[in-house]
Amino acid sequence: MKPLKKLKEQLARLKNTQLYFKGKGLYEEEFIKLKVQLASKNVEIDQDYDKLTEEYEDKLKALNRKIEINQLAIEDSEKNINKILEETGIIDGTDEVLNDRIEKTQAAIENYKEMNRIISLDPKTVLTTIERDVNRISVLFERYKELKKKKEVNKLKINTSNQKIKDLQKEIKSNIPLEENAKKACDAINDILENHSKSEFLKDFIEGNKDDIVDIFKSIHAPKEFGNILLDGDKISLKRVNSNDSAELTEISSGQRSALALSVFLALNQKLKNGPNILLFDEPVSTTDDLNILSFMDYLRELVTGSDRQVFFATASENLAYLFKKKFGFLEDDELIDIILDR
Repeated sequence: MKPLKKLKEQLARLKNTQLYFKGKGLYEEEFIKLKVQLASKNVEIDQDYDKLTEEYEDKLKALNRKIEINQLAIEDSEKNINKILEETGIIDGTDEVLNDRIEKTQAAIENYKEMNRIISLDPKTVLTTIERDVNRISVLFERYKELKKKKEVNKLKINTSNQKIKDLQKEIKSNIPLEENAKKACDAINDILENHSKSEFLKDFIEGNKDDIVDIFKSIHAPKEFGNILLDGDKISLKRVNSNDSAELTEISSGQRSALALSVFLALNQKLKNGPNILLFDEPVSTTDDLNILSFMDYLRELVTGSDRQVFFATASENLAYLFKKKFGFLEDDELIDIILDR
């Protein structure tokens, strides 16, 4: 019984083997052909089907085990990939994001090549080191642009300052004549203050311009009582016409003294060379009688028409102001200006 049972078991295994090979696409006819081909090549086939089946089963189990291990590895890899995708936030639209990453990576590679063309880089240099150096260069470049901008601003300021200096030098040059005139005036004033008294200056002026003063005096004062001016030291007197008699300043009227003072003033103004062409009068005839006021007005009118003098005449008398406007009414409106001041 035991040999029969053993044979039946062996037959069952063979049928199972046959089914297994049929499942793999291997049939008995093909086995026989293969056996004949192997026999022609002096290759013997072990007829121990049990042993052969066990070997195939062992190999099959080993292959299945490898498949299971690889499947587990694939699952672990998928888990790791999903974890990475979750951490980077690119689960949705993975293809688009990856393509974008690829494009950016390629662009970065091209930029690296371009940078390497400009700046020689060691291929072994770590990217973080390159990034740090590039950031330093970027900071230095920004600093350079800032300094360049400041340089341009300073250049503009320097050009503006140079132009101002040129303008000031030009102004200084144009003021040199004024400075020289002012210096001459100061020297003259200092000379007068140090070397001449007021009385001596007045005496010298009257002595040197006596004829002009007498002519003006005769024009603005009537009657023609006095014909000359006499100087005796510090004393001034008026010589009477057709007589050797004279009258000192204390012996003549206030109107006559006023006329004499106006005569000296007008003569001084006529001799003025570098001063302004103006005459300032403030109540010049307040102590003068009406006849001599008219004579003075007539003289002023001839002076204005015969010279380039500008007259400022101030008075608190409405009658005198009215007379002045009548005497100078021949002037145009822009030449005769009436200004009323309120106290």
